[in-house]
Amino acid sequence: MAKNMDLEEARTTWLELVNQVGEMSRKSEKLLEKAETTILKHRPRDNSDAVLLTMVIAENVKVGPRCDAHDLKALARLRDYLSEGVADRSAGIDVMASAKQALRDDFRVVA
Repeated sequence: MAKNMDLEEARTTWLELVNQVGEMSRKSEKLLEKAETTILKHRPRDNSDAVLLTMVIAENVKVGPRCDAHDLKALARLRDYLSEGVADRSAGIDVMASAKQALRDDFRVVA
């Protein structure tokens, strides 16, 4: 049984292989897919993770949506990460609430 890939291994693998698409072996394609899936299933811990997730989602946009919807779910997690703590505290209004709901409605994804 194949070993699970952790996020750091996925990051390194994806960054190494992403620009070789179309020129890689079947084994490398499977490795890239595994790295991409690992990254897309991960919730960002910091801005570095958010940037990586954005890069992976952008690559998916170029080729079309994934059939497993991991890209849309990742986008929802990225949105949640970026919107944490972004409230208009002076007015006591959560300025992100309506944007979050709009995105949920648009993507119809449960993060």
